Amino acid sequence: MNKLYTLLLSMACVSTTQAQQQQKADTTMTRTVVVEREYTPDIMDANKVNVLPAVTPPSAQRPEVSYVNQLCPSAEIPAGTMDAEAPALEMSQVNKGILRLGYGSHQQYDALAAARLGLSKRDKLDLSASLQGHKANLELPFHPIQWHESTLQSKLKAGYLHRFNHMQLTADAHFRYAKFDNYPIYALSKQEFTDGGFQIGVRSLRHNLVANQTDENAGKATSASSGSQADEVAVATLGRSLLYDLNISANRYSCKADKGAKPVENSLALQGALYAPIDVRQMIELGVDLRHRLYSDVDFEDQTNLTLRPAYTYRNDSWHIRLGVTSDFSFGFGKKWRMAPDVEANYTTGTHQLYAHLKGGRIDNDFARLEAVSPYVQPMQLDATYEQLGATLGWKGSLMPDWWVHLYGGYQLFKNNLVPAAVGVDYGPDEGFPSTVRIYIPGVALTENNNLFVGAFTRYSFHEQMALRLSAIYRHWDFDEYEFVAFTPKLDVDAAIEVNPLRCVGDLQLSLGYRHTTLVGELYECQSDLYFTGYYSLRHVYRGLGVFVQAHNLLDKSYQVSPAIPALGLRFLGGVSLQF
Repeated sequence: MNKLYTLLLSMACVSTTQAQQQQKADTTMTRTVVVEREYTPDIMDANKVNVLPAVTPPSAQRPEVSYVNQLCPSAEIPAGTMDAEAPALEMSQVNKGILRLGYGSHQQYDALAAARLGLSKRDKLDLSASLQGHKANLELPFHPIQWHESTLQSKLKAGYLHRFNHMQLTADAHFRYAKFDNYPIYALSKQEFTDGGFQIGVRSLRHNLVANQTDENAGKATSASSGSQADEVAVATLGRSLLYDLNISANRYSCKADKGAKPVENSLALQGALYAPIDVRQMIELGVDLRHRLYSDVDFEDQTNLTLRPAYTYRNDSWHIRLGVTSDFSFGFGKKWRMAPDVEANYTTGTHQLYAHLKGGRIDNDFARLEAVSPYVQPMQLDATYEQLGATLGWKGSLMPDWWVHLYGGYQLFKNNLVPAAVGVDYGPDEGFPSTVRIYIPGVALTENNNLFVGAFTRYSFHEQMALRLSAIYRHWDFDEYEFVAFTPKLDVDAAIEVNPLRCVGDLQLSLGYRHTTLVGELYECQSDLYFTGYYSLRHVYRGLGVFVQAHNLLDKSYQVSPAIPALGLRFLGGVSLQF
């Protein structure tokens, strides 16, 4: 019996040991499975996650990049006369004002005084006065006859601005007097132009405008908010509002010559636009330009021109799209109705922009434009030039941090385009010439033409100490007649190198450039100008004080700037400027 108990006890111990060993193995396997099993939260755990405070990820504001795609219209070439050769300094570059005085060869003089007065936080007054001109003895390029030539131009300007809570008021006045004594021909020996007028404008301030003034909550929200919140509130109210930008102006333009009529052109104009924002990205616009001209000469007929520009605009971070049309109505002289497209599409990404424009419209051939095209022409009444189509496709951007490129091309179609022309007239001993000679005098012509053009501009700077600049544009003109077309550019190339050699110790800016212009037709040679400019700051003497020098036509090339008027040749201009 004892043997039987001993045997059963031994078997029980062995079974317990095996069971413990098997349980140990199972436990190991179970732990392995628990580690690898995916955890699934229950309802309570999910609720804990949902009630956590929301965190808004930081976002960087995209910088605003302003692009200017408006090219100089070919109908406005040349853009003007008697441009000052002194360095151009805008009022935005100075604090309160600038004084500039220069003198050079050919008795060339230049003077400028401008001041910006901050009367208060809401009032600003701008005043400026300038005087430019020169005197020289010139010789006809085709005959050894000399005469005394002189030009003078003076300008006075005044502008006042007052900012209300929801509106901005501006008032501007200007006066200009120009005198030309450039021509050896008695009938055109002297020309005088007087131009003066004023303008009053009002414009709504976008971010402070509330659509419904009785909506107290909107008014309080706009006044209490700041930064982007205020902009959002303002934009929300603009969907029910009209924005406006209106200008009323009056101008008087008179011309006086030795012989012939002395007409006076008076004009009244109303220009403006109404904007109806749909939301923060969309807007409907209606532009209006109404002009009425009255003339003192009985041979001239009064005229009224009305231009309407309805358009739809869409804008987001990358796209700026404008879909519109230009409708021009003329009453009285030149009575007719014409239309042209007004379409823009700009795509901007980073530092690159691709744009396509379809434009057009009326260009009034008033006294001011006649002077710009040819200042020696007696004022006459001409039908307006109309750009039926102006298409431009271009790209601009930065290939490298310091390398900017602009490529563009397009096509223009004009009706009654006003261009400079040369008219051949025979003069003999009765006019003071030794023998009969044909002289081409300045004139203008209205012609049907089109223009196919391509252009490029590039600028590369190196550590702000040196920069290379190159611009070129080629125009393929198709005129009805080439015989008398003159001083219309076909190829225009301008290259320059700009250097700041003493940037670490002072302000010294030097520039050396060359400009070449090939003209349409065969009457006149190409124009070339090798020029040099320099400016040195004397801030160690007085802050804002500096001296400048400019030299043009360093190669002393002989060419004409207008029919029968040669270039001045090698010329210098130097002076002093003070910014304060």
